[in-house]
Amino acid sequence: MNAPLSGSGTPFPVLWLCGPPGVGKSTSGWLLYQRIAAAGTPVGYVDIDQLGMIYPEPEGDPGRYRLKTANLASLAANHRLAGARCLVVSGVVDPLLGVDRGQLPGIDLTLCGLTAPPDELSRRCLGRGTLPEELARVLAENEEFERAGLVDRRVDTGGLPPAKVVERVLADWRPPAPASDGQPAPNPPAPTPASPNGPVATLLLCGARGVGTSTVGWEVAQRLQRAGLRTGFVDLGQVGFLQPAPVDGPGAHRLRSANLAALLGRYATRGTRHLVAVGSPRTEDDLAEYRRALAGNPLTVGRLTAGPETLADRVRRRGAGEGPQLPGDLLIGRSEEELAAIAAESAREARRLADAALGDLALDTDDRSVGEIADVILRLWGHAPRTAVPSL
Repeated sequence: MNAPLSGSGTPFPVLWLCGPPGVGKSTSGWLLYQRIAAAGTPVGYVDIDQLGMIYPEPEGDPGRYRLKTANLASLAANHRLAGARCLVVSGVVDPLLGVDRGQLPGIDLTLCGLTAPPDELSRRCLGRGTLPEELARVLAENEEFERAGLVDRRVDTGGLPPAKVVERVLADWRPPAPASDGQPAPNPPAPTPASPNGPVATLLLCGARGVGTSTVGWEVAQRLQRAGLRTGFVDLGQVGFLQPAPVDGPGAHRLRSANLAALLGRYATRGTRHLVAVGSPRTEDDLAEYRRALAGNPLTVGRLTAGPETLADRVRRRGAGEGPQLPGDLLIGRSEEELAAIAAESAREARRLADAALGDLALDTDDRSVGEIADVILRLWGHAPRTAVPSL
């Protein structure tokens, strides 16, 4: 795990947008991240849920709040090394205890609670698919959270579009001044030592845009979890947001690999022996960043492949909103013409990856369901335990 920020000089500013489900944390957080970057300040972003994807849940940490906070300290340190001057975080906090600031040395944390009137919060939650029986729990948690007084600032989002919410946030919280000396290159991460309880076998799935790495990777992780194995899952794109982006290609992967190493190291202390990661390395130089960062832990890289027609269909469906809605998804809301152009570039990218023979395994996904692809991966991955490997 990477060193915390203590001893790094000036405290590192972190703004955490929190509140109940449906209040607009992710949407406002992503827009705030873009607004700060557009003003010239190097800034990172992370959704806190991405820092606690380990199942089954570790004992003694219901909700994984302490785990997520500890991981946030490591990611903040890595973002600072990569040139960020502040970090925007979105996501829920412990509704009874808030955030243990003692876990965040060297960080100037501002907790900004987003609120909404109960009737409007109900409409938003139901609109995003919250079941009626779950809504009562959400509203009760929101009321309890507001009574607890755990935040530094509050912003009422009632009747406001996300842009107006961001304006209200920035009225009370000022990001650091824009950079005047250019962005420093990210420092290489120190290798994560193998866990004293044994190394963590890591499967990294990659491929052209739209091929389905996230969907397949999540299915593989769930198979391992259902076999009784505590398993971690990391979406590398979601733990590597930084603007302006590093100039050199491997630079972006240097940050992502450092964050992956930090997450893996801490998951190992919680009993994780297997981890599934999904990402977008495109060259052997990119992969070298991950192999160096995970030194001492066996890493297998699987490249998912698909033909042009399959890629075009998957890109169209993603653009239409199928699948999980994640910050930074560049396919959502695109026109048919734009999606067609993206699909064509994805097909070219797939050919380039095939020509380079990138990865240890190549897995054809044409005419296969997600479950069938996961079956093949578990049979081929040498570190998959027998209990998780499907029979032929």
